[in-house]
Parts: sequence; C-alpha cells; structure tokens
Amino acid sequence: AMGMGSNNNPVDFGKPFQPFGESYTYWYLDGAKLFANGGAMAQIDVTLAPTAGAANADLRLEWEYKTGATTWQLLGQSTPTNTALADTGANFQDDTRAFTRSGQVRFRIPLGWDLQDHRSRRGRWLRVKIAAGSYATMPTVADLTLSWYWELPRVRQITVTRGAEDGAASDGASAGRSFPELSFANSTPLDLGRDFAPFGNQPAYNDAFYMACDTALAQSGATVELALTLTNPVGSSGPVSAVKLDGKPSIIWEVFAGQIWQTLLTSPATASPLSLTTNGVIVLNLPTNIARTMVNGEERYWLRARLVGGNFGVAASYTGSAKDGYTLVPATFAPPLIKSISFTVTKAGTAVDNFGGVTPSTLPVTACVTRNGGVMVDEKPVAASVDEATFLPYAPLNVSEPALYLGLDQPFAPRPFTLYVQVEPPRAE
Repeated sequence: AMGMGSNNNPVDFGKPFQPFGESYTYWYLDGAKLFANGGAMAQIDVTLAPTAGAANADLRLEWEYKTGATTWQLLGQSTPTNTALADTGANFQDDTRAFTRSGQVRFRIPLGWDLQDHRSRRGRWLRVKIAAGSYATMPTVADLTLSWYWELPRVRQITVTRGAEDGAASDGASAGRSFPELSFANSTPLDLGRDFAPFGNQPAYNDAFYMACDTALAQSGATVELALTLTNPVGSSGPVSAVKLDGKPSIIWEVFAGQIWQTLLTSPATASPLSLTTNGVIVLNLPTNIARTMVNGEERYWLRARLVGGNFGVAASYTGSAKDGYTLVPATFAPPLIKSISFTVTKAGTAVDNFGGVTPSTLPVTACVTRNGGVMVDEKPVAASVDEATFLPYAPLNVSEPALYLGLDQPFAPRPFTLYVQVEPPRAE
C-alpha cells in the first residue's frame, strides 16, 4: 500500500504520520491488490497517537474511490459524532469517527475498481477528503494496516415455493396435475397403484379416508380440483357390484386448519362425487390457515373424507326366533372402489405465472439445522420466522493459524498410513 497527502509526498507507514499534514485537505491511499477484491469487505485498522486529533463540530470527511482520470465516487461519509452519514450501498462504517479515535474503517469493495493513474502513480486509489469543517489539531496515525475478508452470509428467513410439476400440460384442464403421495383407510395404507376401497370393504360410521398431497394441499387459500374416477359408480355393471346409494351415505370432506379439522364440503343425499358414488370433480377451497398434521406417523398436508351418516350396506344378520328358527340375511355391502384420483390447483394466490398457470405458494421450512465445527444447531426458530433475527449458515472455526482440512470419503483404517502431498515449487522471480 502507498499513502500520500496533497503535497504528493509518499507516507512512511513505518513511523507516525499525519494523513492531512499540517493543513492539507486530501489524503490518498493506494491498495492495488487489496482493492481488486470486488465484493469483499475492506478493513483499515487505525491506531492514533496518544495525542489524537481534535476536531471541530462541523467536520465531515468524505471517503471516495477513483473511477476515472478526474472522477471520484463516494463510498461513505463520517463525522466526529457519526460512523456513517449516508447509505451508498457500500456498508461503510468509520469507527474512528473521522480520525478522532482509534478504530476500524470498513466498506464493501466496489466491483470494477480499476487501476487509475494519480500523480503519475498507477494504483487503485482511495481518497479521504475534508469536505466540511476542520480539525483544531490534525490527527496523527501511529499505526495503519489494511486487510480484506469475505463477509459471511446471514440468513433471516427460508421459504419454499411450490408450483406445478415440471412438464405439466399448459391447458387449463391438466396444468399442475398431481397425485396423492400417501393414502390411508383409517390406519391401513392403501395401494394407489390399483383400484382400492377408501373406507375398506365394510365401511362403518366415522371411518376415514386420508389423502396426502403436499404439492396441491400446501397452498394457503388455493382452489383445488379433485378428479375422481370410480370402478363401480352408481348404475355401472362392471366386475364388482355398483356402489350402494340406498343407504344414503353422508361424507364430509375436511382439512387440518391449525388446531382442528375444518369441514370444506358435505355430500348431498343424491348421487355425487362428494359421496363417492359417481365420477366427477370435487372443488375444494382451501382455508388460509391450512397446516400440516400427523396421521399414522406421517406429518403432511392431509385431505380427509369421513363417513358421518348412512351406509354403503350393512353386515350380515339373522331374523326369526328360537321357536320358528333363524334365517340368515346376507351382508349388503357395496362400498366404493376408486380407480384413479388426482389433484389440480386451479387458483392459488392472486396472479398467474409460468408454473403451468398456477401461482406458487410460499411455505416456511419445517426443519433447519447448521453444523459447524462438529456442533449441530437447530435454526428453525429463526429460519421459519418473519422477524429481523438472523443466523450464520457457515460459522468460522476458532483457529488462529492457517490450516488445511482434508475430507475423506472412507473411514481411517486402524493402521499407519502415508499422505503424499506434491507441492508446486515457487516460480522464479
């Protein structure tokens, strides 16, 4: 690095110096190598002599970098009472408060800080200018060092955006089509690869049919169409008996909304997709507080259909008496069998975008863990929040000396081993 005052004389950093001399307005500093690291943070450590400079109240310094033959761009401003006056986007901070105390000056190195000539010397030039006011006693710097570092990123919040699956058709009928990831009849897993009975073969009151489809259901306030094709709709004559309607089955459709299951729809007394008695489309308007919940050990976004009235047939029974004898009345179960079921999000949010015509939903993360120096930290409370708290995804190790770390994909064998490192010889000067 090279420093000079308005008199063009180089500064000897090996001994105390006055950056502004006795009466100068400018001080120049060249950091050709350091200031080439655009985007990194530059740090200037300043130690003032015991007799620090005394500044008048109206003093204001402007810190600038050279961008052309006669042009300078502002990095930041500081005064005896303020470490930074205006936000220039450089994260400027002058802890010396205009050279009135020892401290650090930090700023983000601008991209494209090119080499420029100043007083016949080529470099990347920083200029400190007394833009207003004055010093009662000029500051004297006892020690000055330059360094740079990459600022570690801080995370305030993490969200996940869901849209239609890649390759989904762009037409309104099939854009964003998705299928249940899991399904249960009460606690029994269902094989969705073949026709299945959502309430089992002998449905009873309060039996439940669960479907998990995060792609479609994890969208607050969305409108979702559930396309249903039955194997045995009312009036069919297939290989199995048509679903029984004379028992007037009543089904409610629910999603979990924070603390309770919220009813979205109730089936009518007539044949309808809502009662799982005919093919068709069920339109679901999801609540804004839809939430994940645990069903049979699986935490997902769930849609539940529950049999709350009527029946799909009754169990076998006997009529008669001991005197006259008993007659077996066969079971009349004819439950619905589902051939296929799929979800299509038709409205989510307020605008249409390029996710197959569906605006994506933004969801908070449900888990976030960092691992630095072998220490695991749960960062979910910060990552899922909307306040100003932040966390470091990558924390520096507490190592004071330079170190080389090697990661091996196999465990160490319980015997001595040799590590060969080929070092490139230094180039000739």
